[in-house]
Amino acid sequence: MKILLSLLFPFFTVLANAATIKGRVVSVEDGLPLPGASVTVKGQNDGTEVLNDGTYSLELPEGVYTLECEMYGFETATKTVNLKKSTTINFKLEEQEAQALDGIEVSTKVMHNAVEQTQMGVTYLEVSELKRMPAMFGEQDIIKSLQLMPGVKAESEASSGFQVRGGESSQNLVLLDGSTINNAGHLMGLFSTFNSDVLRDVTLYKGQMPAQYGGRIASVLDVNTINGDNQQFRADGALGLLASKLTLQGPIQKGKSSWLIAGRRTYADLFLKATDDYKDTKLNFYDLNAKLNFKLTNRDNLDLNFFNGNDNLGIKKLMNMRWGSTIGSVKWRHAFHDSLALVSDVFVSHYKTACWMDLMESNYEYKGKNVQAAWNENLVWNIGKSHTLNAGFQSSYFDVITADWGYGLIRQKEERYAWENHFWVNDEWNINKRLSVLAGVRLSVFSLLGSGPYYTVDELGNISSTTEYGKGDFVKTYVNPEPRISANYKLTQNQSLKAAYSHTTQNLHTIKNGITSMPIDRYTLSTNLFGPEVADQVSAGYAISIDNEAHKNAYEISAELYYKHTDDIVDYRDGSGPFDYVEIDRLLMAGQGRSYGLELNIKKNFGKFMGWISYTLCNTETQIDGVNNNKWYRANNDRRHDVNIVAMYSPNKKWDLSASWKFYSGQAMSLPVGKYEVEGETIYYYVGRNNYSAPSYHRLDLGATRHCRPHKHWESEWAFGLYNAYGRYNPFYIEVVEDEESITGSRVEQTSLYCFLPSVTYRFKFKF
Repeated sequence: MKILLSLLFPFFTVLANAATIKGRVVSVEDGLPLPGASVTVKGQNDGTEVLNDGTYSLELPEGVYTLECEMYGFETATKTVNLKKSTTINFKLEEQEAQALDGIEVSTKVMHNAVEQTQMGVTYLEVSELKRMPAMFGEQDIIKSLQLMPGVKAESEASSGFQVRGGESSQNLVLLDGSTINNAGHLMGLFSTFNSDVLRDVTLYKGQMPAQYGGRIASVLDVNTINGDNQQFRADGALGLLASKLTLQGPIQKGKSSWLIAGRRTYADLFLKATDDYKDTKLNFYDLNAKLNFKLTNRDNLDLNFFNGNDNLGIKKLMNMRWGSTIGSVKWRHAFHDSLALVSDVFVSHYKTACWMDLMESNYEYKGKNVQAAWNENLVWNIGKSHTLNAGFQSSYFDVITADWGYGLIRQKEERYAWENHFWVNDEWNINKRLSVLAGVRLSVFSLLGSGPYYTVDELGNISSTTEYGKGDFVKTYVNPEPRISANYKLTQNQSLKAAYSHTTQNLHTIKNGITSMPIDRYTLSTNLFGPEVADQVSAGYAISIDNEAHKNAYEISAELYYKHTDDIVDYRDGSGPFDYVEIDRLLMAGQGRSYGLELNIKKNFGKFMGWISYTLCNTETQIDGVNNNKWYRANNDRRHDVNIVAMYSPNKKWDLSASWKFYSGQAMSLPVGKYEVEGETIYYYVGRNNYSAPSYHRLDLGATRHCRPHKHWESEWAFGLYNAYGRYNPFYIEVVEDEESITGSRVEQTSLYCFLPSVTYRFKFKF
C-alpha cells in the first residue's frame, strides 16, 4: 500500500495544485465574441477552442505560462500568467486590416475544423479568402464561391441559386443576421443578395443541422454582417463597369455604439441605352444594408438591422418585372455570466414580386408575396469546457400569396396564412479526447389558418368540394419531432471518422416553372391536401489533416457519403403549368424523393500557392403517383458529376492571382420523342419525364488583383477578371422549335448566356 501511495502521490499533488484559467475572447472592433478562436499554451499541447458565446476554460497545474489566442483573420494575442489559483484572462483580438489588400502569405484552419468539429458537412467561408477568388463582374460573391465547394451546385449559368445534396434551392434556409431571406439573388442570380464588404462570417450546414435551425430540409446558409466601427470613421467602396458600392461606418459614442450603412447599385441598362435594340430595356438592382450597434453594458448588446433590395427588369410597352426583399430586425444579447447567455430577436421579412406583360394587345399581371414575422429566444449554456447546451424557441406568422393575377378585367387571387412554432434543445459534448457527440431534437408545430376556401380535388385535379374558413380559424395542424445526432471519433490527432443522422421538415414550398429560380415562381404553404416535406438523411465521413515541417494542417483531405429520403415532395401534374389555375392545390401532386452521393475535397492551406480540388457525385430521383406512369424519374435538379478546381497564387505583396475551373454533367430535361397534329396545332409526344440530359457544362474563370501602395488613411487595389476565359457556349435553356428545313420539321435549340466577360473594378478603403 505504501508503494502504491508513493506512486500516486505526484498525481494527487498535481490535482491538488491545479487551477482553472477562464475568460472571454472578443473583437476589438465591436466587442462581440469570436467563437472558433483557439487559446493554447505556448510550447505545450494544452489548448481549447472558444465556444459560441466567446468563453473558454483551461485547467492547468500551478506555474508560469504564456497563452496564445489565435483566430484566422485576426492578430495573435499573447499573455503571460503566473498561475497560483483560478483566474480570469480575457482577450481582445484586432482584425488584420492589411490582409485583404496585401498579398501576404496566409494559412487557414477552416478544413482543420473538419477533423475537430463534431458537426458534419459544415463549410466555413473565409471572407479574406473570398476576396482572392475570381469575381464575376468584379464582385466577390459568397454564393458563387460556395458553388465551388463539394456538395454544392449552381442552379444554372451564373445563378445565385444553389442546390445541396440533391435538394432544390428553395429547400435551403438562408439567413442574414438571423432573419430569413427568400430570394438570395439579384438580376436572375447574376449577383447575390450579399454585399461582401459588410460580411463578418458565413457558415453553410449541408448535412445534419444543429437543432436551433429548422424550416428547411436541404441546408442552412447562416450569414452575419459586421458591426460599424465604434472607434473611427471609415469608408470602403468599389467602382466597377456594371456595379458600384459604398460602405460608411463610424462611432455614435466612441467605444460603446456604432452605425453602418452600405449600398450597391448596378447600371447595366445605361450601357444598353447606347444600342438600338435594347435602348428601352430596364436592367438594374440596388440593395441597402444598415445597422446600429449599442454596447449597453458589459453584458448587454443591442443590434438594429435593416435590409432592402430591389430588382427591375423590363422592356418598354412589352414587359416589366420587379421583385425585392425588405427585412428589419432587433437583436439583444445578454450574458448572465461567463457561461450562460441569452439571445433574443424579432424580425419581419417581406418578399414581393410583380410582373406585367402586354402580349397581342392583352394585358397580363402577376403578383406574389411571402411575409414572415418571427420571435426567437436562444439560450446558450457552457456547462464546462467540453459541454455546451443550447435551447430555445421560434414563433412565426406567415402570409403567403400563392397567386394574384389579372387578365384584362378578370382578377384572381389566393392567399394563405399559417402559424408555426419550433422548440429545440441541442447538446454538444466532448466525452473524451477521442469522442464527441452533438445531439438534439426540434419540435415543429405548424398550423394552417383561415381565411378563405380550402378544397378537396379528384385524381384529375378537379375541385370536388369546398370548405370556407374564417380569419384565424385553424384548418389543420402538423406536429413533427425532428431528432438530429452527429458523432466524431478521432483516430489520431489529425484524423477523424464521423457519422450523422437528421430528420427535418419544411412547410413552405416553392413551385418552380423550370430549373432556375425565377421571380414568378409560386409559393405555397402545407395545406389540408399535402403536408410538410419530410427528409431523413444519414451520412458518414473521414477527414485528415497533414502537417509538414513548417506548417500545421498544410494539406487536408475529406470524404463524405450520404443518403437522403424525402416524403411529400410536390411537383406539377403531367400536362400542368404554374398558371393553369389560381387554386394551386389543383396543379400539384405529392410523392417521394431520394438522393445519394459522394463528396471529395483536397486542399492546400499554406504558402503563396493555395487552393483545392473538389468532386461531387450525386444521384437524385422522384416518384409521384400519377406522374410519369408512377415510375421513378430523374429529378429536375439531377446532375450526376461536378468537378471544381480552384487555385490562388500570391507571387509578392503587390499581386494576387486566381483561377477556377468548373465542370458538371448535363442537367435532366424532358424532350419529346415524336409529334402529331390536331386541327393544325402541333402536339409533342413525351414518353417520360426528364428522359434526356443537357450537354455538359464547363468554364474557366481568371482573376488578378493589384494592390496599390497603402497610405496612412488610404488603401486601394485594382481587380481584373475574365469570366468564361475560353469562350465556351454553355447551355442555359434548351427548347424544341419548329424548323421547316429540318427532316422532322423540328429542331432542338440551345440558348447560351455568356461568352467572354471581362471586368475591371477599383476598390478602396479610407479611415481616420
